[in-house]
Amino acid sequence: MVFRNELSPFVFRIYGDIGLRWYGLAYLLGFLIGYVWLRRAAVTQSVAGLTKEKVDALIWYVVVGVFAGGRLGFVAQSPGQLLRDPLFPFKVWEGGMAFFGGLVGVVIALLVFTRRHQVKFWSIADVLTVPAALGLGLGRIANFINAELWGKPTGANWNKRFGRKTSPLLSAWCNWGRTPARACAQHLPARW
Repeated sequence: MVFRNELSPFVFRIYGDIGLRWYGLAYLLGFLIGYVWLRRAAVTQSVAGLTKEKVDALIWYVVVGVFAGGRLGFVAQSPGQLLRDPLFPFKVWEGGMAFFGGLVGVVIALLVFTRRHQVKFWSIADVLTVPAALGLGLGRIANFINAELWGKPTGANWNKRFGRKTSPLLSAWCNWGRTPARACAQHLPARW
């Protein structure tokens, strides 16, 4: 069975290209899960020195770390684009985030937060592992809906076709069945 991905990247549209996108919803839900998880850790006192007030501050550190780091990571892997267009890093409406940049951004944000608020870094990092994994999983689902991160060509019956691209060259390339790499990555062991 071949699945042809022609899903809309929008949950809903307000006007034109303005609306809530699946990727934005994934970020929002990821941060909300993280906030609720951290509040629970503060209430149960599973992290020494973490209060509800500190959680309110911490979530903003995490948000800034994810977005600033993710965007800078994307820019770092596109140096040619940066040379052609020096405003490229600020054109966030064109998309572009990188996992490794977001990870580095969050680690730096947590280091700054834990130093300022006298909370142990590894205790906070430990608490954040579950919501981070859930948030990343939601992001991969959004990648699938947005027809991003294509896998290798395959003739297998589980292949997926990406049909939303408009370039004639890409449209021809999209007609090849692709392995749904992001969906597989969530369900298979890391060594696969």
